[in-house]
Amino acid sequence: AFYRALGPARLRARNVALAAEGAAMVAAAWGTEVLTPAAMAGSMALVALPFAVEPTREAARATRTRIWHEHRVEVPVMAFGGACHVRVSAQIYNEPADYRRLAGIFAR
Repeated sequence: AFYRALGPARLRARNVALAAEGAAMVAAAWGTEVLTPAAMAGSMALVALPFAVEPTREAARATRTRIWHEHRVEVPVMAFGGACHVRVSAQIYNEPADYRRLAGIFAR
């Protein structure tokens, strides 16, 4: 019903705005930065982790697993550009509270 009420164009615009807002919220709470230029972000953005993680697929996977087991938050952790980052994204089922929860995990 929500999808039909918004329609595809408005839903895409909502997801782009929500992802940007969520990424900015997480980066501000963590004292890091959003690494994806707004023009390239769409409904996803990379946010720097507030601590160093070896930039390998295995270390990223371990960090993702740790976040899930310790906080019950599902967020992709990506090894990219010599560091690991989280991928903040928005879909029809996301809301601002989801990003506040993620932000609170490593808030400074």
